[in-house]
Amino acid sequence: MTQPTQSIREAYDTAAEQYAALFLHELDRDTQTVRWLAAFAEAAAGQTGPVMDLGCGPGGVVEYLSRRGLTVFGVDASPGQIAQARLAFPERHFTVGDLMALGVPDASLGGIVAKYSIIHLPPADLPAVFGEWHRALAPGAPVLVSF
Repeated sequence: MTQPTQSIREAYDTAAEQYAALFLHELDRDTQTVRWLAAFAEAAAGQTGPVMDLGCGPGGVVEYLSRRGLTVFGVDASPGQIAQARLAFPERHFTVGDLMALGVPDASLGGIVAKYSIIHLPPADLPAVFGEWHRALAPGAPVLVSF
């Protein structure tokens, strides 16, 4: 892990409780994101593989998509964020992971959501990140990226 990545992880770990307090229920007030997620859920509903929420933070998107019938896994680089997500939604699946190494077979994901999770990546890393996502996604699986 590079030093900038390590320092970002540490910052999110340090602020995990406060971050969860601020953003855990943000979908209750962010109607635009809810519309995007609803469209994503509709597109992913026909896929056979699970969906990954990359940079899941405290888990609100995982919960939203799970309630719409999708199998969703939340992934975040911050163990503190994952701890907050597990606390808020113990019935959902969350794991510490890396946007550049998803750890899933080729063409196995039914979709990817990446809500503000690429903002800390150097632009030079984006081709590798998107290449990994392309490798992991099933043909025709939707992707929702916001930044």
